[in-house]
Amino acid sequence: MLHCDEEEDINKVLRYFSYEHFYVIYCKFWELDTDHDFLIDKENLIRYGNHALTYRIVDRIFSQVSRKFTSKVEGKMGYEDFVYFILAEEDKSSEPSLEYWYLLCSFFVDIRVQVHRFGWQWSSNS
Repeated sequence: MLHCDEEEDINKVLRYFSYEHFYVIYCKFWELDTDHDFLIDKENLIRYGNHALTYRIVDRIFSQVSRKFTSKVEGKMGYEDFVYFILAEEDKSSEPSLEYWYLLCSFFVDIRVQVHRFGWQWSSNS
């Protein structure tokens, strides 16, 4: 906790979750949720991070291969689902994040991911 007190920008401290972290995540969700129904779809998520995600990876996220959504609305991600996504996106050093992205980027969950397969996920941006 001492590290939290020493760091001026709390957003750089990833080991602790603060109200400021919550507020930043909530604001990002609110910006993506254009109709403010507290649900986002593929077209909303594709705008995340100034279009940092590809359509292919967004399709994989919405296929729920790495984590089943808690949202009961087909084709929609709720706030809880978004929080899980953004925590995995922002801190790729945690074990849950590594598992989340591993499952998204692998075609066959029971075998080892091969390096050349990763290129497919980002090739649609070229």
